[in-house]
Amino acid sequence: MATYMTRIGHACLLVGMAAPLWAITGCGVEQAPSYTENLQRLNSPASEDATKESGKEVLHPDDVEHAKSDSEVGANSDDNQTGVGGTKTDSTIAGTGGTPGSQGMPTGSTENGGTGGTGGTGGTGGTGGTGGTGGTGGTVTSNVPSVSYLSFTQSLTQPAKKPVDILFIVDTSGSMSEEQAYLATNFDSFINKMKSTGIQFQTALTSTDICDPYNALTPECPASFGGSFETHLQGRFVGTAGRTVLKDSDADLVSKFNAYAKMGVSGSGFEHGLRGAHLGIEKSLSGANQALIRSNAFLSIIVISDEEDDGIGLSLPEGGRGRNFTAEGLTNYKYTHNDFISYVNGVKGKGNFAVTAITGTRDQAGNLCTSAHSRPTEEGTQYINAAKATGGSVQSICEANWSQSLAEIGQDLTAQISQIALQKTPYVPSLLIKVDGATVTTWEYIAGSNSIKFLANSTPPPGSQISVTYLAAP
Repeated sequence: MATYMTRIGHACLLVGMAAPLWAITGCGVEQAPSYTENLQRLNSPASEDATKESGKEVLHPDDVEHAKSDSEVGANSDDNQTGVGGTKTDSTIAGTGGTPGSQGMPTGSTENGGTGGTGGTGGTGGTGGTGGTGGTGGTVTSNVPSVSYLSFTQSLTQPAKKPVDILFIVDTSGSMSEEQAYLATNFDSFINKMKSTGIQFQTALTSTDICDPYNALTPECPASFGGSFETHLQGRFVGTAGRTVLKDSDADLVSKFNAYAKMGVSGSGFEHGLRGAHLGIEKSLSGANQALIRSNAFLSIIVISDEEDDGIGLSLPEGGRGRNFTAEGLTNYKYTHNDFISYVNGVKGKGNFAVTAITGTRDQAGNLCTSAHSRPTEEGTQYINAAKATGGSVQSICEANWSQSLAEIGQDLTAQISQIALQKTPYVPSLLIKVDGATVTTWEYIAGSNSIKFLANSTPPPGSQISVTYLAAP
């Protein structure tokens, strides 16, 4: 049967059903290595290209079981027989039967049989018994498919640091007065860290309140608890007209941000941080908000809330109300972290934005955090999920040292803006990252955006030559 060769990017693929299968290297035909051989080449300790990965290894769900066993026990034959008795002579009594030989055991190699049994003990004046026969070596089977896998290499020069557009989403419900004050008071730590990195940025703020000021009974907010045009922002940026977007060069940046961040706590108890961010971005692009979103800039969305995003099930647990309007059938409104990520992917593209969350978190024992200044009643799972899926960071709203938390967020932004979007979904253990020819391990794979993110304080400087080599996931 005919076999056809085609080129895909830097990789070549052979199309056809003829056996044996073939791979194309540099568009020259050679015998294709198996999937296992490919991995051995990438992971060989002796190779310069040894695959290394920081953090937890994540296996693709379609990975096959490569071998049934690497140390299967051999069959034990005659490994337990009794030693033969000693032979009688003219001057001695016949020896007793030897003790049973010990059971044959595998020696550790799949090809070797079990160890022979110990010889039986000789009788008085007799000859010692014969040891048991070792077991037969185990048979190794394999389910590795005989197919070829494409290897991809992406090469790039680390660009100059991208400018950053930062959108803060602040919870304005009744429990947030202390957190708003902490944000305003410690914002200078964020600014100082950002300026020390040399990243050019601008920022704006809106709230989690997306209720309609003229019609409080909507699917998003199915009950009225007061509020007005000033509190029900629906994604509008707060601040002085013409100065809602603050720039890093503004002399009054910190004082203006401090004033804007203290939005008050008369907003709706239905917190919609992700939908609020969506509307803020949408209005910025349409001209309803002052322009924040730039085509050449990285977009950072920072949400501060002590409650869950109500896009996954409207509730009002604070104040003892404890009602769930979704469960009561009063609304079927739904807007999840996946909906938000899908929207921003369409606006910015994967790897060009990230969500950071300052929200209610749990400790390792599963207990919800609490502190003197913050007592969240819910974990912000939607904000946390969005952060993990986009390469953002998570800080506990219960943290006492907000100065440090905001400085860490500023530092992590230098890593977020250096994300490398991959062309294909990789088989993660095969990922090999090199910077200026040297293999590095200070990175993590972000599955939600299918990208590589260098760790904070480990981002390559502008001009560095970066290569990412990997096998495409089956």
